[in-house]
Amino acid sequence: MPDIVRATYSLTKPLFSVGAAQDEPELRLPSFKGVLRFWWRALAWSRFQGDLQRIREEESRTFGSPGKDGQSALLMRIVVENRGTRLRRGEYLVRNLRPGGPAAHPQGVYYLGYGLVQGGGQQMGCIQRAALCPPVGFTVEMLVLKNKISATALETLIDALKAIGLMGGMGARSRRGFGSLTLNRLTVGSLGSKEVSDLWQPPASVDQLREALARFSVAGAPRRFPEYTALSPFARSVVVTSSTTKEPLRLLDQIGLELMLYRGWGRNGQVAGRRSERRFKEDHDLMLELKESVRTHPRRIAFGLPHNYRFSSLSKEEKPNRSVRPLGPPGKKRGRRASRLCIDIHLCGTTPVGVLTFLPARFLPAGSKVAMEHIRVELEKDLSNLYEPVEEFLNRLLKRSQEHDNTPKTGFGTATEVRWV
Repeated sequence: MPDIVRATYSLTKPLFSVGAAQDEPELRLPSFKGVLRFWWRALAWSRFQGDLQRIREEESRTFGSPGKDGQSALLMRIVVENRGTRLRRGEYLVRNLRPGGPAAHPQGVYYLGYGLVQGGGQQMGCIQRAALCPPVGFTVEMLVLKNKISATALETLIDALKAIGLMGGMGARSRRGFGSLTLNRLTVGSLGSKEVSDLWQPPASVDQLREALARFSVAGAPRRFPEYTALSPFARSVVVTSSTTKEPLRLLDQIGLELMLYRGWGRNGQVAGRRSERRFKEDHDLMLELKESVRTHPRRIAFGLPHNYRFSSLSKEEKPNRSVRPLGPPGKKRGRRASRLCIDIHLCGTTPVGVLTFLPARFLPAGSKVAMEHIRVELEKDLSNLYEPVEEFLNRLLKRSQEHDNTPKTGFGTATEVRWV
């Protein structure tokens, strides 16, 4: 008989998701399906030994396709238990801020929410899309047609539900911590039976959270970078806590500030009111001068594309705003490359914990180039070198919790690592 799978989640961060009504935030089943499919695919890389054809076939049978596999093996619905607070466009993400007090603004959150939240000017903190804010709770119910799905694909599906609740979220900017979800319960049962089996015990501490993350296996993964974003032996996760706050939004702000300080050049030597570290001077100078003879690209493209630069020293005629964007193979357009670094805010009881998961893979298809305005250069082929800036950022977080580190701190308490082998 078909199995019934139920996964109960709670929202820990604002979720930017709308349907047909652009001013009405909505918890949408298609959005969750997309996230589930992403994490299923991320885990399938090792479960099916990197066999792309097998992965495609199993994915089509599990989630459906317009081809011969047809209908999905999953019949799904969402049952919303708590609808939370709704914010419409133009409202403030954080209420009751001190008037005229920029220090009160979570600038790290605004940075991570680029395009969703106004990061400067008189409308600083206003949201550009409707959002759902915690507390929000919902259950995803799935009827699994077992005659259409293999045992390995079903096991991968169960683990994908867990991965969403440990490392992921849904909605816009979910890779930057927005729409973070915590898995509270996961059960399986059968039609016509009231008996269910519990498959999940929510982590109550950071140690238990790390143990839950370490259970994902990459034993079958080939020893090469995946062809798409996936869990592999090259992946790693850094788990961070705060020493100054118990609010999930403020922990995300601290993570955002770290990323700003690490990546940013700043203005007048300042980044978010702190001294600029200017770690990527070569990137800054490269994009400022942009000569035809350029044969390299900024190192920070590893965090995702397009990558925008703003130069206050240039006049409008000199085009003060410049960008790096991806180009596909000849004849194919490619507008963006999502970050391989996924930020999630998980709740261990009432304690927020940041989970930063790095899933390195082929950055762009073979033969791709990146465009810096009118200049086109080949993508660096050595992925270990390409991803060095992301690796260095994660190492920076680990160093933050060490007593000998004398760089300015932004409130982190502990930082520990999980690697998959």
